[in-house]
Amino acid sequence: MKKIVSSIIAAAAIWAGTTAFVGSQMKSSIQTQIDNSNKLYANSGINYKINNYEKSFLESTAEIEVNITDPVVLELIQETIKLPIVINYNIEHGPLFFKNGLGFGAAKTHQNIPISSLLTPEAKEEFLALVKDDIMIKSNMDISFTKNASYTLSTDEVQITDDGKNIYMAPLLMKGNHNLETYQGEAKLNIASLKFQEENSQNGLTLKDLAIDIKID
Repeated sequence: MKKIVSSIIAAAAIWAGTTAFVGSQMKSSIQTQIDNSNKLYANSGINYKINNYEKSFLESTAEIEVNITDPVVLELIQETIKLPIVINYNIEHGPLFFKNGLGFGAAKTHQNIPISSLLTPEAKEEFLALVKDDIMIKSNMDISFTKNASYTLSTDEVQITDDGKNIYMAPLLMKGNHNLETYQGEAKLNIASLKFQEENSQNGLTLKDLAIDIKID
């Protein structure tokens, strides 16, 4: 019995120590990723920075600001997208994860972003008049101790009626992985069904099992 109790205490101590270490390194790791991303996308008109970071023992939160610097892109989106774009990340510290299923790794991130929160007031009003209950973007990312990241991104289903036309899109699902040092990776985007239909008419178009493969070298 004493050996069992000692083993439990030792395992708990190792877990606690590892969690504390991972948590202490998380902000510097995020800043490194942001610095690397800014170098990689220096000519793409995108710039990232940490606005705020708060840490507790088991998890932390990070507010990342995305600035669009390309004047052509700015002109296209500034009337609909609220700039700068601000995204909040919830981060679980490894080595063990307990939320959304048991897991193992260095860190795990969770996000739930309503699309309306990314829009300007005018665009938000128009968008919510079409979709009624908003559309949520959900993402999870597992980061291993070998600096590989696997992620899943999904949306709610989309139903829009506008000017006598109905648009339906099944939940979008994207799964992928990439290396945090080389940025090499791959992903697959799937939409089970996409339908365009005129009201009170048989005229329409339905697309099934849409898939896009993405590879980043």
